[in-house]
Order: sequence, then C-alpha cells, then structure tokens
Amino acid sequence: MAEPQKIKRVSAKKLIDRTVQYYLESGDFNGLPLSEILGAQIQNIEEVKQFLKPLIEAERITVRCDAVDLNPFIKRMTDLPPEREVARLNEWQGGILVAYPTRKEMATRFRPEDFVGRPYHLELALGAAWLEFRVFDLGVLEQYRNDPRYYYSVSDTHGSISVHDEHYLGQNMKESDKVLLEHFGFAYNDSMNRAVAAFLADLRKLSPEHQRIWEARRLEGNYKLHPIFWKTQVQGIWATESVVTEAILWEMN
Repeated sequence: MAEPQKIKRVSAKKLIDRTVQYYLESGDFNGLPLSEILGAQIQNIEEVKQFLKPLIEAERITVRCDAVDLNPFIKRMTDLPPEREVARLNEWQGGILVAYPTRKEMATRFRPEDFVGRPYHLELALGAAWLEFRVFDLGVLEQYRNDPRYYYSVSDTHGSISVHDEHYLGQNMKESDKVLLEHFGFAYNDSMNRAVAAFLADLRKLSPEHQRIWEARRLEGNYKLHPIFWKTQVQGIWATESVVTEAILWEMN
C-alpha cells in the first residue's frame, strides 16, 4: 500500500522525521504526542487512522494509545508485528495517541557516536522497549555485594543496588561508580540455569563504565523472567504467592 502524501498540510515524511527527532531529543526516548503535529486534526479519528496505517504497515512508525497502554508516553513493550500494530490502532477511539519510530526506521537514523560505551542507551535509541530485559552471569553482582559503599538488597526474585548517602555525597568515590540499579531480578533458561535479569530502562541509568562491566557479563539464550518478578514489574500486579524459601522462614517464625 502506498504511503499517504499528506493529511491537511502534514506530510508522511514530516511526521516520521518529527517522530524520530522527538524520540532522540526527549531525553527518555519518549513518543511524540500526535496532537503536537496534527493539532485539532487528531479529532478526525478515521482520517488519522487512514493516514497512519500505511506508515505502520511499512514499519516506519508504531503507536501507543491510552486505551490499551498504561503509559503511552514510553515504549514499555516490544513492537508487535505490523498487522497487530494496525489492530491496536483500530482500537483507538480518540484521546491520547503517541507515535514512535520502529527499529527498522531507527536502523538508518541514529548516530552511533552519541552512544559510545553506552550499549543500553544504544539499544533504546535503536527502538527497543523499556521493559525488554537482558540477562547476565550471576557474578556481575559480586562487585556490589562485596563493596560496603553500596546498598545491596536482594531476595529470591528481585533486588536493587544504590550507593550509601555518605559515599554518594562525598568526594572520595568516583562519579562513574555512583550508580543506581533500581530493579533487577532473576531469569531461567530451559535447563533452569539461573541468571541476573535487568530491564533496559534500568540498565541505561548505569554510567558508561558500569554499562560496559555488565555488557561483559551478558548471556545469550532463551531465558524467562521469574514469574513473580514478571508479575510485579511488568504487569503491575501485587504478587500474592511467595517463593519456597521465604515461605519456610515465615512458617518457622
């Protein structure tokens, strides 16, 4: 299907270029609210859909709307195949509609020199989703667990890493080591081998030095997140179940 040429003075090329620019310059790889470029035309629901569908089918852009996404202003989950993206657009009946560039579009748009030493920034710049996760050898946690400058909290399902205030505010700790990993969890492959798992949204907050440390410990393969970590962090559901070790301790108490 051929791309539409314009929607009342807004060309397809202008919309795509503006979407890419906004995505890279927003600071958090945010999507472009289409009301900013279409203005009052965003109220012409069917006309907007017909304008966007060919761009989605060609994998130039993807969209999020408040009717089907908890927060349409960030790309929480991986893009769907084009036909499912179009189906999602069809569910939009007005309200917030936000556009993102696709991986295919960003493959020729980003500037790799802007992300040297920041592999997880780079993945997001290429169109990855915030809640895509990467897995790592368990040894990546050792440096934080054994360093008293870090506050290291972990359970059988998840944990976090931050710097104690006295060191964060002090002058003796290198700025590059003042890192925060708000969430990490665990994942398992088909052989039930355990690995550390972290979302791109959290990994990108690490300093370039620590991003490289984690990248050196990265694992490949088919891993699935611990179901409790998935439920609480991705689905936003309060977990009522517990892991066996915690249940034993509760019972002993």
